[in-house]
Amino acid sequence: MNTVNNGNNGNNYGGVGGLKTTLLYGLGNPLLDVVYKVEQDFPTARGLVPGSMNLVSEPPRFGSDAPPVIAKVAGGSCANTMRGVAWLSGSDGSVRTVLGGSVGVDLPAEEFRTALQKVGVTAALAEKQVPTGCATVMVTPDAERTMCTYLGASGRMTVEDLDTEVLAECDHLHSTGYFFESDVQRTTLTAAVEQVKARGGTVSFDVSDSFVIERHLHELISWLPGRVDTLFANLAELTALTGISGDPELLFERALEMVPEVALKLGSQGCIVGGDDGAVILPAEDVVAVDTNGAGDSFAAGFLYARLMGEPRAVCARLANQLAGNMVTVIGCDYDAVAEKTGGVLGRTSE
Repeated sequence: MNTVNNGNNGNNYGGVGGLKTTLLYGLGNPLLDVVYKVEQDFPTARGLVPGSMNLVSEPPRFGSDAPPVIAKVAGGSCANTMRGVAWLSGSDGSVRTVLGGSVGVDLPAEEFRTALQKVGVTAALAEKQVPTGCATVMVTPDAERTMCTYLGASGRMTVEDLDTEVLAECDHLHSTGYFFESDVQRTTLTAAVEQVKARGGTVSFDVSDSFVIERHLHELISWLPGRVDTLFANLAELTALTGISGDPELLFERALEMVPEVALKLGSQGCIVGGDDGAVILPAEDVVAVDTNGAGDSFAAGFLYARLMGEPRAVCARLANQLAGNMVTVIGCDYDAVAEKTGGVLGRTSE
């Protein structure tokens, strides 16, 4: 594998004057995240694998031993990424960010829309007659998060719910493995991808969770080629997807047999990003993690923002690492908190 290790290159993202607006359409499962601070053995005592995402038929009820709630965030993997791109874009209009999905007709849905609009994401959300989805996020002292996700309305978006005006102008479509959980959503995503590719747009897909692959391995293997341009995944996810384990570079090469470009997230070890034309290997940011929730989503946000600005691959990877590295130093996928810690958003002064 031809590699370039040049994490010191790139610009400051201080301005992109004169560039046209790019339309980014995200398709995801809108979820209201409720984040709890728990003891180390709290997930395993309830039969949960630490670090996993578990689909549940109703939100968990903890009873008298309920841990403290430390945050409520408009979440869902794709929503987290869209918020990050919108934040990096700021008020310069360089990227118009739209989130598609489905919610209930309830207060959490309104809270979700408000949270998106606050950071400049357009909410193109269909309404369903079931409750808005929510995610119970349990953060242990080692900064790992275990999730119990009630999909509710979020898993019911149909082809008819797609925003046809947005699709007609879409430059890039982004979605995640969580949108692959139901037949109706797979059909919806496939229809959207085909429309975007037909007009010359590009597509990225974040695997999001190795358990998604275990549930839908054969469907993913046949679906990814020819549809996805950039695949985001971590080591466990690529291991599940390729069926092999061991050296990250070997996994990386095997994944490139499915898609033109792979962004392999290695956590504290950094990332490998590239295609047949070579790869960039970058170390991670030197930080002390307090919560890994949203790290992968913000990695995708940093990468996509730089890519949509026309930056070279090394710059895309560097910004992805920076945003993910700063995200793990705060609780929840909270870009406001990142801005407070950094005095801005990775080179762009807070307004």
